Amino acid sequence: MDTLRRTNGFLEKWIAIIMPLIMLLGMSTGHLLLDWTGWTGILFMLLTFLSSIHADFNRILHIGKRPWLFICLMLVLHLLMPLAVYPAAQQLFPEQEQLALGITLITLLPLGVTSIFWVSYSRANMETVLSFVTMNTLLSPLLVPLTFLWVIGAEVQLSAGALIISLMKLVLVPTILGIFFGSWLRRRDALAKAQQGASFASKLLLYMIVLLNAASVSEQLVSIQESLAALLLAVFAVMLLGYALSSLLAHSLTKSRDIRIAAAYAGGIRNYTVGVVLAASFFTPAAGVPVLLAMLLQHPVALMFYYLFKRWN
Repeated sequence: MDTLRRTNGFLEKWIAIIMPLIMLLGMSTGHLLLDWTGWTGILFMLLTFLSSIHADFNRILHIGKRPWLFICLMLVLHLLMPLAVYPAAQQLFPEQEQLALGITLITLLPLGVTSIFWVSYSRANMETVLSFVTMNTLLSPLLVPLTFLWVIGAEVQLSAGALIISLMKLVLVPTILGIFFGSWLRRRDALAKAQQGASFASKLLLYMIVLLNAASVSEQLVSIQESLAALLLAVFAVMLLGYALSSLLAHSLTKSRDIRIAAAYAGGIRNYTVGVVLAASFFTPAAGVPVLLAMLLQHPVALMFYYLFKRWN
């Protein structure tokens, strides 16, 4: 158990370095891994299941204490932000529509489980981020297709039914099963031990998914090489926008510093892993490149805001 805990600690501490190395490995060995990319969906379902073990249906009731913060956050993140980002991305990449779609997809994704780690690391309000992420995840099979069709439905031929089914399979069902399994472990006082193994397995699954998705876009990188610097800056700007809007909204609705930080991380970090899976399923591989870049940047950006929040305290 000590070895497992130390390994988990190592993987968490150095994830900002390990993640780029995994991506580079996938991009450089793409021709060897392409036959395995079909496993990405199954790996993600397992990752979602394991990530949901710590959740609890009772935590969702915490939203009732701050319903307006949650509702307003959903409107800003899933509607206003995509409506602003898509035309800007089209202007920035007029000749590369798939890159514009990939940038917009970042703003349409469900909230990311990774935000829970950063809220805990910041010693902020865990109940807020757990309830927001869990509820948003459960709503994602409806929220994501609806906002997608509203924002870019006229530009893309996409089956809403297929997207809903895909999100139910990738996110909703594994999440519900994970919550029930976590409740079963909790009743037997076995959750703490199980979480150590689940945390380690989740990291391995995440790295495998990133490796395979990096392999799937390796051929596209040559065609967008000249746009890569602009694309990286655009993705970085979109991520900063998510943090900024969430922070401003939380500042206007609550005086609690801990809740403000929790809301900022909830809105700043999305489920980029499901994003790369959706991009691979419904778009060309080029649309997955912005999401992969967001996945690469999420921990450095989160760390940057950790120091900003610490300084503003």
